Amino acid sequence: MTGGQTTRIRVLPGSALSLTTPPPPPSSQPPLREAILMEPNDECIRNFSRHCYSFYLSSLSPASSNQSSLHDNDTHSLPSSLKNEETVVASTGDGLVQVTNDGKIILEAFERICAIGNNQITVQEVLQNEHDLCAKRHCDLLKECGLLETDRFTTLENAATLLQKYTAVRDAMRRNAHKQAMSHRQNLFFELLSCAEQDCLTYPEKCALPKATTSNHTATTVHGIKAILSSLEKFVTKYQPKIGSHSFLAGLHKFIHLQLSPEYGNKLSNSDPSYVVQWTFRGSVLTEACVPAAADGDELSYAREALK
Repeated sequence: MTGGQTTRIRVLPGSALSLTTPPPPPSSQPPLREAILMEPNDECIRNFSRHCYSFYLSSLSPASSNQSSLHDNDTHSLPSSLKNEETVVASTGDGLVQVTNDGKIILEAFERICAIGNNQITVQEVLQNEHDLCAKRHCDLLKECGLLETDRFTTLENAATLLQKYTAVRDAMRRNAHKQAMSHRQNLFFELLSCAEQDCLTYPEKCALPKATTSNHTATTVHGIKAILSSLEKFVTKYQPKIGSHSFLAGLHKFIHLQLSPEYGNKLSNSDPSYVVQWTFRGSVLTEACVPAAADGDELSYAREALK
């Protein structure tokens, strides 16, 4: 930041990535997925898994403007035994709301069934009454997933085995949805990095990330330093209360400290042109920080501001 000092930052979104040479995003390659073995006649479990997956996928990015594209690709993450013409989720806004609501109803019904078999008689009666009421309102939906009758999971033969199978499918769909959403955010992050690189090449005087060959960057002027410090203060003030940002903020603090004060034993001073501080971290630090999305639904607003 001072004198002839040069700063370098490398961001690794999942796999190794340099800000100056980002590889193409792996959009054509679906994330690793679990295989669920089912019998050909397990249509109820097949429907159950579809509703679970759709709900988890929607709930991971509830306000994202990219939600439709995320759902359009969701069948790539479904195990092959679940793929058929019925697994395609509608990509319209109304369709997404509907599949999310249906998935919520199905999961709540299943959780209620699980609780019926693990509570006292009085509690079981209350839960059974709630389930009966839900069954009247959503008879067809529960029936297609095999959740209309609770006896199948509580008292009938092989009830425990059936409950374990449904539980395994639910958990697998949740994991697959998380993997798909993470891959989706990673691809968006690649795009952000590409845009940031292009801005630096097109408008070097406005870029906050100096290149090694730039000697008169704004970071070497008093006005430029003040502008950068003001931007940093606003960013820290905004995100410091969010615990998910603490690792990045701590790294940012150390990064700046090393720029100003080289570690003991370093023969170079911070004004030496050959003194280079390089900070390497994974992009998941920004994409998986669990920082709430912006008011406009931008789920990468935190990563977008961090790159400025």
